[in-house]
Amino acid sequence: MRGGRPSAVVVLGMVLVVALALGHRDQIRSRAEQALGNGMPAREAALARGFVLGEDERIDATTVEDFRRAGLSHLLAVSGQNVALLALLAMPLLALFGMPLRARLLWIVAAIAVYVPLAGGGPSIVRAGVMGALTLLATFSGRMFASSRCSPATEKQWSTTIANAVGMMPRPAKPRAIQ
Repeated sequence: MRGGRPSAVVVLGMVLVVALALGHRDQIRSRAEQALGNGMPAREAALARGFVLGEDERIDATTVEDFRRAGLSHLLAVSGQNVALLALLAMPLLALFGMPLRARLLWIVAAIAVYVPLAGGGPSIVRAGVMGALTLLATFSGRMFASSRCSPATEKQWSTTIANAVGMMPRPAKPRAIQ
């Protein structure tokens, strides 16, 4: 990376790695499913597959109900926490290889591009992947959100607009008749 910009060779290499991984995603997912089940009882293996790959079909109903009652059912769905965890784990690992920050950011975007389809490609993980990648690319470009530049009302309006655009805002409830 010269002058903070990646060379064409580095970008091409990233694209090829992502394309190769996506071309073999079924095999990669199958190996991940198998690895997540090694050395664990079936109940815990199903839970691990649910946490990492979004495979919640094998999680028994009792466990799902336990998570629901504890207010932790969101942990059983792949979403933003998975993307954030991927980035948090990859950042220091890539730093061990001596990569500069900007190169690490691009490689993490590539990792997200591979992880989203491996995790099933459902709406929540796609949304999380897009938001994570956009955040990393904004950081790569040096853009930071400066809340001091806008009023709290403007900041709230933008936050609400963005949340609506990516489907994160709940729809208003329809009024019910009082009985």
